[in-house]
Amino acid sequence: MCVPYFYLALLFDYYYHSVNLFILLMFLAFLLGFALKRANRLKTLFLGNLCSTITSYLFFAKCTEWHFLYHPFSPEKIILLLAGVYLMPQLLGIIWGSIFAYSRRQTK
Repeated sequence: MCVPYFYLALLFDYYYHSVNLFILLMFLAFLLGFALKRANRLKTLFLGNLCSTITSYLFFAKCTEWHFLYHPFSPEKIILLLAGVYLMPQLLGIIWGSIFAYSRRQTK
């Protein structure tokens, strides 16, 4: 399933002037990175990020009324910036999942 997370976060910010969804998606990105590392499904994470970025860009490019709100950035730049920002908690989740898996193997 391909959900345009960045587009949804920008949509929520545009209509409600709130960053709550950005913060929630940061926590979900961390949990997703952790869970997919533990399940050894990092290819799924990569494909999901790629699909989400592409669909978010396509949706964001159609919303011309948003361009004045995020004026210094073009649609490509804002989506790539958000993809990079959301990659950080995923990487932290992957690292934490690796450490957790390693420590569990050591105790057995």
